[in-house]
Amino acid sequence: MVFGKLLAKFYGKHTKGLKIENLKESLENTYHMIPDIQQRIELLDSLEVDEQLDTDCKEGLGKTMYKHLLIENNVESLQQLNQLQLFHLITHYISHRINRELQARYQMRVSKLFNM
Repeated sequence: MVFGKLLAKFYGKHTKGLKIENLKESLENTYHMIPDIQQRIELLDSLEVDEQLDTDCKEGLGKTMYKHLLIENNVESLQQLNQLQLFHLITHYISHRINRELQARYQMRVSKLFNM
């Protein structure tokens, strides 16, 4: 869940405006986590979307988002994707189609889906 919390921290700051004076401190406080994040990215890239994750996405994100992911990406099943591809598609949808007031809630759902 560390990855999800890290993303939520930066996400929250992003929506409130970036404060340049805190940028160096923020980067220094998270720099040591880059190898863990990179390892997690490589793991997601190597894992296929299985039936359980497919079902969890439908239930956890809602049928509207689920259908959008299928239609917009011209796939019949999310199982045609690897987990990194799915992660990117979901986060893109959230950042471009979900109201700002709800985005943080959806980002935390994504973190749980991918055990971040």
